[in-house]
Amino acid sequence: MSLDLSSSFLHFKIPMSESTKNGIYQFDQFKLDVEKLMLYRDEAAISLPPKVVKTLAVLVGSGNAILSKDDLIDRVWVDSVVEESNLSQHLYLLRKTLGNKADGNPYIETLRRRGYRFTGDVRLVNGVSKQVTKKPSEPEPVPAPMSVEREGNVLRVVDWNVAAEAPAKGPALGEEKTVVGPRPAIRVRAAVGGALVLVAVTAMIVFWYQTRPVASVANVQSELTVSRLTNGAFPVDAAISHDGDYFVYHEIDGETSQLWLQQVGQSGRIEIGNTADRTYAAKTFSPDGRFVYYVALEKGTNEPSLYRVPTIGGPHSKLLTGIYGPVSFSPDGNEIVFLRFDKDMMRSSIIVADKAGRQERTVFQTAHPTRVVGPPSWSPDGKLIVYAESDLSNSTLTGTVSFRVITLADGSLHPLSEEKWDTIHRIVWTSDGKGLLTIATRAAEGRSPRRDQVYYIRYPDGVSRRLTNEGNRHYVWSLGVTKDDKVIAIPFSRSSQIWSVDVKDTSTAAQISTGIADGRAGLAPLPDGRVSYIARTGEELNIWIMNSDGSGAK
Repeated sequence: MSLDLSSSFLHFKIPMSESTKNGIYQFDQFKLDVEKLMLYRDEAAISLPPKVVKTLAVLVGSGNAILSKDDLIDRVWVDSVVEESNLSQHLYLLRKTLGNKADGNPYIETLRRRGYRFTGDVRLVNGVSKQVTKKPSEPEPVPAPMSVEREGNVLRVVDWNVAAEAPAKGPALGEEKTVVGPRPAIRVRAAVGGALVLVAVTAMIVFWYQTRPVASVANVQSELTVSRLTNGAFPVDAAISHDGDYFVYHEIDGETSQLWLQQVGQSGRIEIGNTADRTYAAKTFSPDGRFVYYVALEKGTNEPSLYRVPTIGGPHSKLLTGIYGPVSFSPDGNEIVFLRFDKDMMRSSIIVADKAGRQERTVFQTAHPTRVVGPPSWSPDGKLIVYAESDLSNSTLTGTVSFRVITLADGSLHPLSEEKWDTIHRIVWTSDGKGLLTIATRAAEGRSPRRDQVYYIRYPDGVSRRLTNEGNRHYVWSLGVTKDDKVIAIPFSRSSQIWSVDVKDTSTAAQISTGIADGRAGLAPLPDGRVSYIARTGEELNIWIMNSDGSGAK
């Protein structure tokens, strides 16, 4: 998790003594070892970060007492500085892990404007439970200390690490880093299966960029200043208001989608939509900031529709059907342009309508084998519409996509540049009309770590420059630009390591690799007992071999 120290709301706490008792608590099929910060379900250990387990321990140890948000933060993060959203994230993980009680109610109850309390029937178990006993060679699990790391020009506050043995990213600021000792040798039995564990982490970012002249098809990263806006659950399909004050996104909890509005630089948020009947996708603020437009696929239908909801919350109005991807507004905010695809006719249409979805008129249409794949974007001066077109006659499907420009005055069409792409998704203009931003993949990079990156395309010469190079893909509809050219995007970061486990005894599960992207693109046991796998380092993919206990990797 991370934050922009200049704008994020921080919660400062007065040091308090830890009030949670040491011991083992039991409720329903769960056992909680407070001393070792371990949670078990039916004798099997549940893998959770120590601070998440400590949050549960504080709630359980308080009986049925109501703990305010401040009290809970004080007891979980002693002598530390954190954002309130950290607590929300931990509670979210706990609710997902514990599920509901037999009566259907959650174990952790939220009492509006009062706090939280644990509602399970808890008893203290005397003695040490057998599943808590550890092998002599295994280190005791301890909570990772909070530290601050610098990654490029982002300050990152860290209180736990998914891969504790991963190489340090950089020196801590003001604190010493935790030194992790060598991994103990793990003897893997004959009946062992390799398990690939993926941890998906998403964080919304806003970054500032400089549009300096660059050589054609430059791959260098521009000057960026990155601010993390959220660090809770998994945000999807973000959009930012024209003035840069608010952003909107949704989260998915089971079959329910929740639409959230949040102020930039603040941890508080308000829910403006909650539904299990349709999705939320491809969001756009109206230029005046009064409404949020989104595309939704309703249950039982196969044709997406356009909806509109007041930014501060209110009724969700269905405006039109048959729309693909986000809408883009005319400069005066009175009209929208969008993409419609007729599957029966294999025909793409770029359509303009009024802001209520009425009075449609087609400004461009193409038929198979060409197809519009990047939804249209209206220029700030109102004279141009840019979209992305794919030539499906190319059997390789590599380098088939290009930018096209429609001049509205005469309906003429011309390419933005000769550069070809594998994919082009959402397209947005910068406020001065001198360039565009897009989430795209260059030709022949569709199977590389450079897929779905944020690019700046200079107008009118079409020179492109990749702005992101941290190795993450980005959600294809999550892109927006403010009036002062702040850009919002959501990187999709996936962490994977290789584990081994005796198929007859799940308690033997052990992590045997420590990279950030091990085995996700390929994993195979070899006849001599070694394991071969593909690992990513930065933007490079390599084939590795290691022993069955993780040693000897090369």
